[in-house]
Amino acid sequence: MKRHARQALVCSVAAYALACGALFAWLGAPASADGAAETLGRLFALTALSGVLCGWIVARSPHAWSWLKFVGAYALTAIALLALSAYGHAAEPCHDCAPHDEAPQHEEIARSAAIVRREPRNAAPAASIK
Repeated sequence: MKRHARQALVCSVAAYALACGALFAWLGAPASADGAAETLGRLFALTALSGVLCGWIVARSPHAWSWLKFVGAYALTAIALLALSAYGHAAEPCHDCAPHDEAPQHEEIARSAAIVRREPRNAAPAASIK
C-alpha cells in the first residue's frame, strides 16, 4: 500500500472513530435505529470521501506529504464537505409540510389576528372566521 493511501485510510478511520465517539458522548444514545443508521452513514460518507479526495490530491503531487500536512488537508477537506452537505440538507424542501394549496392563506391569518387585537378584554369571544 502506498504512503498516500495509508495516510488516507488512517485519517478516515481515526476521524470516523473520533466523530462517532464525540457524537454519542454529546447526544447520547440514539432514539431510533433508523436515525442512528442515517447519521452513521452520513458520517462514514463524509470521512471516507474526505480520505479519498485527500489521497487523490497527494497521489498527484510530485512530493511526499508529511503526516501533519496530510492531516491538515484532510481536516480542511472534511470541513468543506460538511459545510456543503449541511447547505444541501438545509436547502431541501420540507417533505412533512403541507403543500401550498392546503396551507392557510396569509390574508386570513392577518384578518383573524387583527380581529383578536381589536376585541376588548371584557367582550365575548368572536365567532370563527370562515
